[in-house]
Amino acid sequence: MSYADEKGNIEVGEVDIEWDVAALRSYFDECQKVYNEFLEMSDALITAFEAFANDETHKGPEADSAKHFIEERQKPLLVDITNDIQKLM
Repeated sequence: MSYADEKGNIEVGEVDIEWDVAALRSYFDECQKVYNEFLEMSDALITAFEAFANDETHKGPEADSAKHFIEERQKPLLVDITNDIQKLM
């Protein structure tokens, strides 16, 4: 069976790796907390993007351009990033 040596190199031998399960669980619990906070902020940002794009009080070419940029670039980018991060979790 393959094992990692003290430098992290994979080798075949009689090295016995002991995992600190409590530390690993704590680490991944913290990762999950950060991930959940990111998702909450992403949801809030998407909602804000949609509110901005649907705002009828700002009109004209500059407003239309900004709304188009939000809808066509920023919102899809945020959705893609969120989806990619979900694949990693």
